[in-house]
Amino acid sequence: PPPPPPPFFFNDTATTEIYTILFVGQRQMCIRDSSRSLRFDSSTNTYLVRTPGSTGNRKTFTWAGWVKKSTTTSNTTFFSAGSDGNNRSHFMFDGTTHALRFFDLPTSTGVITTQYLTDVGAWYHLVLVVDTTQSTPADRVKFYINGKKVTEFASSPAYPAEDALMQCNTQNVPNRLGSGIAYGEHFSGYLADVHLLDGTAVGDTNGVIDEFGFFDSYNVWQPKAYSGSHGNNGFNLTFSDTSSDAALGTDSAGSNNYTPTNLSANTGGAPSKTLTRSVSYTHLTLPTKRIV
Repeated sequence: PPPPPPPFFFNDTATTEIYTILFVGQRQMCIRDSSRSLRFDSSTNTYLVRTPGSTGNRKTFTWAGWVKKSTTTSNTTFFSAGSDGNNRSHFMFDGTTHALRFFDLPTSTGVITTQYLTDVGAWYHLVLVVDTTQSTPADRVKFYINGKKVTEFASSPAYPAEDALMQCNTQNVPNRLGSGIAYGEHFSGYLADVHLLDGTAVGDTNGVIDEFGFFDSYNVWQPKAYSGSHGNNGFNLTFSDTSSDAALGTDSAGSNNYTPTNLSANTGGAPSKTLTRSVSYTHLTLPTKRIV
């Protein structure tokens, strides 16, 4: 008989919880993960924000999270830090190519993938590792998509100079989830189990970043709990506390809570749409071909 299909995630939009579906023989098992997802809507300018009270490590940090986009029509930023248009960092989807992109100003850093993430139904696990102390330019900014290190980039990546200071982890400089700095570029979609590691550049094992997940027997990337340090300005947002709108930004790793803007605990995030019991099923697979 053919092997059972691999496990995958789905969103129950009435509860915004993430589930894992497992097929065992002819039986289907549903296991609820500990993290919930939070829905963002660019039309209502939804985001979370925190302004660090002290400077952490501006040279070395890691951002990781599960991301599901719901639009491909414009630039959409799911993590940013900065004070104005000339001083900002964005980790985002490019609106023209749908590629994964990171840029920082004024360091003139710009790195963009050749992989185009066009599936608005898929959950992607995305990781950004920045370590400007590295002597090799390509080691200063690294991307991982569904566990695998990205090795192909558009044109010639503009890596930061050695020991360059990024906008992230800077005192009195806002950090946002779901929005850019200065020019909007709000995110539409879902975020889940989001981490920022201040002072840690997570390494990989043979190109697999196994601190946040693992490949199961069907070669599908599955989440696992991160057990390391989050550092001074780091956090882990699981969106599991829905006791109030403010509680959506609770830091599960410490006390670096984020403040929600236009997000509602009653509706699982963006308040502008009516939630239903419809369920969408999406495989977590990395596109193998570039869309041109």
